[in-house]
Amino acid sequence: MSEDDDYSAFSAFDCHYSDGYKVAPRLESEVQDLATFLCMRARDALINKFSVPYAVYPDEDCKELAGFFALAASSIRFIDDEKNDDKGLGELNEKQFRQFPAIKIAQLAVATKYQGHGSGGIGDKIFEAISTIANLTFDHVGVRFIIVDALADIRTIKFYKRNGFKPHYDDENLKAYNEILDGSYENKPHKRLKSSISMYIDITKQKRLND
Repeated sequence: MSEDDDYSAFSAFDCHYSDGYKVAPRLESEVQDLATFLCMRARDALINKFSVPYAVYPDEDCKELAGFFALAASSIRFIDDEKNDDKGLGELNEKQFRQFPAIKIAQLAVATKYQGHGSGGIGDKIFEAISTIANLTFDHVGVRFIIVDALADIRTIKFYKRNGFKPHYDDENLKAYNEILDGSYENKPHKRLKSSISMYIDITKQKRLND
C-alpha cells in the first residue's frame, strides 16, 4: 500500500463493538481514541520512540486494516500478597527488586468487521504476534511480563482473561475486575468507576506454553 492508501485506511478505521453491542457511555471517548490513534498519533509515537505500532491485515493483499497494536517498554510492581498467592511469582519474594521489566500493550484494537469471532479470531492472532515479539525480546533483553491497562468493559476483560492475563491485586483494581465480570460494575456511582483495569501475564509461563 502507498502512504496515501495507508492514511486512508487508518482514517477510516473503526473499532466500535460489533453486533450492536455498545460500551458504557463513560468509555466512548476511550474507544474513539483507539479508533483515531493510527492516523493522528502513531507516527509521532514511533518517531519519538514512545511505542512501536503495528498494523494488522487479514491477508497478504493488505487492502483492508483488520486491527493494530502498539508496544512500549515499561515495568510492573507487585505487592507481597500478590506474590504470595501466585505460585509463579513466589520466586520473586527472594529477589530484591522493587519493579520488574515488562512490555506494555500501549494500544490494541480490532476493526468492527473482524470482531466477535471468538477463539482464533483477529484479536487472538494479534496476541499471538505480541507473544512472539515478547519471546524474541525475552531471549535478548531482560523482560518478564506483558502488561496492559485494559478497557474496563466486560468484552475486553474477557478477551485478556482468555489469553491468560490476570488482574493486579490492588484492592480497587481487583474489586472492579470481579464486578465487571459478574455484571454489577455499571450499577455503581459513575464517579467511582475506572476506565481501565491493570492486568499482566508472565512471559516465562507463556514461553513454556509456546515451546
